[in-house]
Amino acid sequence: AAAASPQEVAALATDAWSVGANGLPAALAGVETKLFQAGLAPYLGYLYFLSRPETKTPPLSNFGARFLLLFVFATIPAGIVAKARFGDILANVDVLHGSSEALLTLSNLLFALGFARALALPRGEESDGDVPIVGVGKLVGVSLAGCAVAAVAAPALLAGAL
Repeated sequence: AAAASPQEVAALATDAWSVGANGLPAALAGVETKLFQAGLAPYLGYLYFLSRPETKTPPLSNFGARFLLLFVFATIPAGIVAKARFGDILANVDVLHGSSEALLTLSNLLFALGFARALALPRGEESDGDVPIVGVGKLVGVSLAGCAVAAVAAPALLAGAL
């Protein structure tokens, strides 16, 4: 395949989420990009209030909610790569989409695990406030390694080489 010109790459990078008609009226073309951008401010507000001491959010749940930002920021370059390399939206490029979604799954797991740990404490007792960074790091490492193996093996699997 011929290399894309800088102008083509810039055009692809400016709207990595859509490939053309999205089933909406022409007046709403590109609305998904604007909604993606607009959703960040309310989420940052949610994180602010979630971290307030009076909410008594378990530390691991608070960490999981913040970890979701990694998913959000990882989808941006993944969407651009999907559009520039594969000419399609992120949702249709399984290797990139699955890797991004793994971060979302991990975030949800941490969020839920934090509340589960808090519920398991005896009544009136509060969490020690520790986030098991080593355990989370191992889980993230294994998840990313699995995604990397999938990214390397997927082209061969799709071509029937393995």
